[in-house]
Amino acid sequence: MAILKNFKAKVNQDIKRNKEENGSRVDNYSQVVDSNLPKSFKLFIPLFKGFACEEIEVEIYADVDGRNVSLSLVSAGANEAIEEYKNRVIDEQPDAIRDIAPDIVIIEV
Repeated sequence: MAILKNFKAKVNQDIKRNKEENGSRVDNYSQVVDSNLPKSFKLFIPLFKGFACEEIEVEIYADVDGRNVSLSLVSAGANEAIEEYKNRVIDEQPDAIRDIAPDIVIIEV
């Protein structure tokens, strides 16, 4: 994705610090980032090697600290799809075992 290679952002920071003789103090920091990054994008990739491609939505989380920028890609949809695949594959195994060796006792919990 070309937009990730050409990251642009405007960062506005507000800092307010105040310390008084009676012990009162104020220490406020706020930061607002306006960037060209989309909130999310879609990928069409296989979640497991050898499986069909899935369309998943990926959210972008940015951590901006001065000149350092760290991007994290998070996908709740991919996590759900992985769980569904895992459960389906596990559920299919007893039937596959029964087809190969019908005399084996299978205890399902």
